[in-house]
Amino acid sequence: MKFKYRLTGTGWAECFLEINSQTCTFDVSYLTDALKYLLETLLEINPLYMDKDYVKDGSSFKWEGEPQELHWNFDVLPKGKILIRVTEDDGYGEEITSKINAECDYDEFLSEIIREMKALLKKYGVVGYKDNWGYDFPLTALIQLNYYLKNKTLYPFTMIIEDYSELSCSDLNNDLNELI
Repeated sequence: MKFKYRLTGTGWAECFLEINSQTCTFDVSYLTDALKYLLETLLEINPLYMDKDYVKDGSSFKWEGEPQELHWNFDVLPKGKILIRVTEDDGYGEEITSKINAECDYDEFLSEIIREMKALLKKYGVVGYKDNWGYDFPLTALIQLNYYLKNKTLYPFTMIIEDYSELSCSDLNNDLNELI
């Protein structure tokens, strides 16, 4: 399994994905907050973060590449597995090509994604990433997913009361430690 994501110019990136010998390369444009969608979807289908009142069996999003689009579909399977289906359309709703249709372990896929996200942060920094991409780096989802991967628990919060409201607080040092 391999995931590569590199910025190729202001508002442009190239993604490479390989799962079970199936590969896909795709150019992503600034029209899509690509990494935010990817990480938030992985958080959404994470077994610990799924809404217990409404259990989702999958999720999807798309990346735009002008004019083509890459559609990502995730189905949650038993025993920690996911089915990832990636299709590309020509952007005009006419031609759809299957790029990836593979089952894999959620944690292994997540580990590969997090490895690449941390490499991007180390290379560009938070401010440099935004300057190149145009969107903020999805730090919150990365922190929560990285913590899950290492500890298999929800990210820790403390609750405080302010003006009769109960508010969640995370420890900034813990937050920053999850990024390195």
